[in-house]
Amino acid sequence: MITTKQSVTGATPPAAIKPGLDARMLALASLASVLGGVVASAFGGGPLATLICAAISPWITAFLVHPGPHRVRRVTAVLLFALLVSGCRKAVAAVRTGVRIPGRTARRRRSDASGEPAAVPARTVNPGEARLARAWLRQVTLTAAISFAIAIVSLTTAETIRGEAFAAERDTTFFGGAPSPSGPTVLVPDGVVARAGDDTAARVTYQVTAADAAGNPLVPVCTPRSGTPFTLGQTNVECSATDATGRQAQAHFVVTVRPGGTPPPPDHRQPALTVPEDFTHDTSTAGGARVTYTAHARDARDGTLTPDCLPISGSSFALGRTRVTCTATDAAGNTARASFSITVIRAGDDDHTPPVITMPETVELPATSSGGTNVTYDVSATDNRDGALKPSCQPPSGIVFKIGTTTVNCSAQDASDNKATKSFTIIVTRAQSADRTPPQVDVPNPIKTAATSKDGATVTYHVSATDNRDRELKPSCDPASGTLFKIGTTTVNCSAQDAAGNQTTKSFKVTVTPIPASPRNKGPDRTPPVIAVPDPIRTAATSKDGATVTYDVSATDKRNRPLRPVCGPRSGSFFRFGTTTVKCIARDATGTIASNSFTVTVFDGTPPVITVPDTIEEYASFQGGATVNYDVSATDDRDGDVTPHCNPPSGSTFPYGPTTVRCSAQDSTGNTATKTFTVIGVGGD
Repeated sequence: MITTKQSVTGATPPAAIKPGLDARMLALASLASVLGGVVASAFGGGPLATLICAAISPWITAFLVHPGPHRVRRVTAVLLFALLVSGCRKAVAAVRTGVRIPGRTARRRRSDASGEPAAVPARTVNPGEARLARAWLRQVTLTAAISFAIAIVSLTTAETIRGEAFAAERDTTFFGGAPSPSGPTVLVPDGVVARAGDDTAARVTYQVTAADAAGNPLVPVCTPRSGTPFTLGQTNVECSATDATGRQAQAHFVVTVRPGGTPPPPDHRQPALTVPEDFTHDTSTAGGARVTYTAHARDARDGTLTPDCLPISGSSFALGRTRVTCTATDAAGNTARASFSITVIRAGDDDHTPPVITMPETVELPATSSGGTNVTYDVSATDNRDGALKPSCQPPSGIVFKIGTTTVNCSAQDASDNKATKSFTIIVTRAQSADRTPPQVDVPNPIKTAATSKDGATVTYHVSATDNRDRELKPSCDPASGTLFKIGTTTVNCSAQDAAGNQTTKSFKVTVTPIPASPRNKGPDRTPPVIAVPDPIRTAATSKDGATVTYDVSATDKRNRPLRPVCGPRSGSFFRFGTTTVKCIARDATGTIASNSFTVTVFDGTPPVITVPDTIEEYASFQGGATVNYDVSATDDRDGDVTPHCNPPSGSTFPYGPTTVRCSAQDSTGNTATKTFTVIGVGGD
């Protein structure tokens, strides 16, 4: 199992890992190598045993200095080191006995009759014993030199391969050597630091990506998950990813939550995401091509970000047009999205694909005069190789179309002379059959409020207007909302007009009473009500257009107790995709008005639906395999047809036996779905 760790802001080695050769470690391991070689030689071992003992000793020392997480290995290393020390003592005793070197002895306590201690008889070493001692010293010196050379070569080679001096298994489960190129890769941050403000925890968002050996994206699983609350202190986040063959990669990093004072203001600004323009890539094979691209993202607070794109850069793109969707999320959870298209074509092949023309459906408009009406329309065209084209239409846009039905014919031609034509109709109706339905204007009930000064009171009200064709209209009222109304009764006239000139006028009354005296301080009540609104609401869409959202808003006044606020859009209304601001106002008995607002965000939370074939069986030889083509489609409730991506792709060579094909699809809002099926190569040679 190999784990690769990489920062999303730059590859900076952690402080505990020092690249290069560690002099302290080299000295300790060299000493252990010399000791191991001397012990083996002292026991009478041959050259092979001496070399093996000298080579193992520095690695045992490395494990002792940098113990890994496995308790068994630590205990084994300690026992081996104790065995070496014990062997060294035995070797010294054997050498002393062999050369008969006298050891230190206690002075004799016995004495002769004169009281002087008895003399110790002197012993001389014969020439043969001296030659034996000198030969032993030469052997020990030669063994120490060979052991030191072994330590230098083995440690230098190991550190060159790894790029770090016996780093403990803090960031990888691999000791020595390079990571296998066949396993998946998990990319995690170097570390995340957040402040909890006045709370005891902070909601931390981080970014982790994973890919298999072929560069295809994988879905990493992290515990704790991104976006969950992290308590004060350090929390270890464990992440893992598994590819289609069952190979697994793991990585971890530390999230540090520190206490702080007043938290910074919330960040609602999206990052700036830059993606390439649509482009075309040539290939000489029918299986597609690996295409690389570059996307950039930067946030005002977090600086440079790494965007997530699907399919990822360097993936295998099949022939045809593929949509690449990129997202970038900052630490506050704000997400920016952008997309572009990559078209893969075979180099040298003739282009026989005509352009695609996009035009409106039937257009129906009323005549503005006896001669008809001026009509403007929008028509565009794109080609698989040439990109955007300018179509030619007759009659052209922006001219006067006569009463009746007119067919507009449009054509577009690419650089290979492939031509496409398409048409639509414009219907201009007579004036008498035009829209004669006036708009509907909704005004409030009569408003009665107390004056806030001797001149009157500022009154705010809400008026809306809708039309059967133009939908929502903006009414005009006199006096306008938010103006000063004098003491007494004032009639407010509101009118709305649609595109066909139909107009509706409605009115209501606003009564401003003199300033009432407060029973306590005999003064006017100028304390506004307090409106309690919910936190920003985020909800998934229930249809392709949006969702119906209900909410609860309340208002209270210190004199009038509970009040009934008025909000727009109202609770239970249908909210479309995106963010809508709901504004609420409340008025007490004295006419004092307060307002508050919150947002409702409707997002697309439904992933695409992928349709894959049943298990496919194809004849395949043991050596050559079989070329298998298959059809996979994907649809989204909002985006319609979505292009799926499969691995292995259609048209690949499948070996003998079962192979799992994994397909994924992503809609424009980043929802991803995956599905698999099996291709079985049967037969044989």
